[in-house]
Amino acid sequence: MNVIQPWKIEIAIVNMVDYTPLVPTAPDNAALLEEIHALHCLTHDDDEVPLEITRELSPLVVDFREKFVAPKVIEFMRDCMGFEVTSPARIDTFAKWFKPGQDLGAHLHGGTHITTVYYPADSEAALMIFDPRFNASRGYPQQVRDKHFAPYVFHPRAGDLVIMPSYLMHGVKVVQEEMRLSLVNDFFFHCGGRQDA
Repeated sequence: MNVIQPWKIEIAIVNMVDYTPLVPTAPDNAALLEEIHALHCLTHDDDEVPLEITRELSPLVVDFREKFVAPKVIEFMRDCMGFEVTSPARIDTFAKWFKPGQDLGAHLHGGTHITTVYYPADSEAALMIFDPRFNASRGYPQQVRDKHFAPYVFHPRAGDLVIMPSYLMHGVKVVQEEMRLSLVNDFFFHCGGRQDA
């Protein structure tokens, strides 16, 4: 039997707290958490029109995005997607705060290429990333669905950065802790011209 696997999906997870001691200019994670919380207070009711995040408004968030997140996304695009980034991306940045009992249903970030989620603190509320092969599990017995089509469940710890294609449906399980905070960046790349895979 010749077995092929024609579709492949990459999701990168890097812990920035583990990575940043190697970099003298790394932001303090506790201070970054406070600034992400403040950013949420400015943006939580304005999801349709993202607030432009400036260095004056959120200096740690902007530094973190430019010095740590963006290079990891560029590395992901090159190594996993075969795309060499040659021009700056448009980046929409916002913070999410979930209170106990809240969750977030399956959704995707349309109109962008790469979505990153940064967790400044541990969370018991898992991130679920759903199989993008819509309707593929239809009609299979439960044990087959559980093995081949179940969501990928990720339990964030402080410093985790998840990098994934924006077309992946994802959601958040019910939050138990007092606060579940995350920083989201949506990257849109100008993809004119041919790229070699």
